[in-house]
Amino acid sequence: MQIGPFEVEQLSEGTFEVSASGSIRRATTDAKPKVQKGETPGYSRIALDPLLIRTQDLNVIVDAGLGIGLDKKERDPAVSNLHTNLEIFGISPEDINYVILSHLHYDHMAGLTYTGANLETLPTLPNAEILVHQKEWDYAISMIDQRNPVEGMGYEIDELYRLAADGYIHFIQDDYFKLMSGLEILKTGGHTPGHQIVRITGNKQTAYFCGDLIPNEFQLNQYSMKRADVDSEQTKKVKTMLLQRAFHERATLFFYHSLKQKSGKLGKDNNRKYVLKNAEI
Repeated sequence: MQIGPFEVEQLSEGTFEVSASGSIRRATTDAKPKVQKGETPGYSRIALDPLLIRTQDLNVIVDAGLGIGLDKKERDPAVSNLHTNLEIFGISPEDINYVILSHLHYDHMAGLTYTGANLETLPTLPNAEILVHQKEWDYAISMIDQRNPVEGMGYEIDELYRLAADGYIHFIQDDYFKLMSGLEILKTGGHTPGHQIVRITGNKQTAYFCGDLIPNEFQLNQYSMKRADVDSEQTKKVKTMLLQRAFHERATLFFYHSLKQKSGKLGKDNNRKYVLKNAEI
């Protein structure tokens, strides 16, 4: 999709199953037939879809997935990760300039590192500056050795310490951060204290990467994330504001965890409920 000077592509790591306690596994094709809206008994089925934003001069990744497969001595071609996703577009890991993290839950950032032959922690994207909100980092550190207070994925940031020590991470201090003209980072909080979304604008077009504020299309008219959010009231408040704004802007929404409708523009049905229309290519 072209939005002004930005070419925007959704990457895919595939489909996974997450338990309420936060364990994650790759979904199998022999799942039991009791699947309703992507769920299997005891597990929620999700997709992991990072965003690639390109200009003539810069390449930006939004959220980094799990990176499953990078630790293998011989990479499994059947396993998708940032490397295999970028190969599709003829981009090398060294070509990525920035990574924007919506938050630091494991399924959004684990793909940033891998273990080298000498068991050292190495960056998956060696030339990228990683953008994380300071409140998110501080909260993640405070949760070390603490029980996860919410359901779903938690924090496992051990590998990020190496990247922080080596100067790969830039900590955003404010609620608004302009990376470049037409590419903005907005702190929402709610799901986590330092949760961020991304706004892309250009040529009278607008798009939002929603992170886990709105993880999939089923969350447009309902709120079933309360047990997974640190501050549910903040989530509901900022989600309502974003949906109203996106509707009036005729903006495209990109979802990180959607199994089917990965993106689309908002409309309303006869009951004034939000519906998702196909995004214009």
